[in-house]
Amino acid sequence: MFVQLLASRPVRQRTATGFATSITLHGFLVAAALYATIGTAPIIERIQTISAIYVPEAPAQPPPTPQPTPTQVAPATPAAMPSVPPGSAYLATQVETEVAIERNSPMPRYPATMRAAGIAGSARFRFVVDTLGRVELATVERIESTHEAFAVAVRESLPRMRFRAACFGGRSVRQLVEFPIAFNIKR
Repeated sequence: MFVQLLASRPVRQRTATGFATSITLHGFLVAAALYATIGTAPIIERIQTISAIYVPEAPAQPPPTPQPTPTQVAPATPAAMPSVPPGSAYLATQVETEVAIERNSPMPRYPATMRAAGIAGSARFRFVVDTLGRVELATVERIESTHEAFAVAVRESLPRMRFRAACFGGRSVRQLVEFPIAFNIKR
């Protein structure tokens, strides 16, 4: 029965004129679509400026060094090692290899409300990167931001960001980092 239904449908004859008309019409549609998209901006834009600036800061006051008693032996410290108290972070001027952002590290996303409004801005944070290359969240400090939305975007991305840890004396060390980021709209 199904074969009869298919066979009962009349077969349309295709002509060379109809074929040429179809090809021409489709060519015009493709050309119009291409022409319409030539001058448009890309939908997804990367953050234009991403850089980390390390600002050396002298400690306000070095902590007092305990004097060894006659029964204690002072720990041996290499002469080239900067005097950094245990548990504190090194500055960029004190390390051999500075902290660097890993290539595949997620970066802060441009806030959708700011992008839609066409507002560009920036934010700058200070934090410590630990020996594993992660941000120590307890040390995060906002220095400045042009809008609260940019600061929120950076703060939300910091736990996921990964860095190459600073090195001194052949070992990974904690480093204080100043992280500025600019959110720009490409036109």
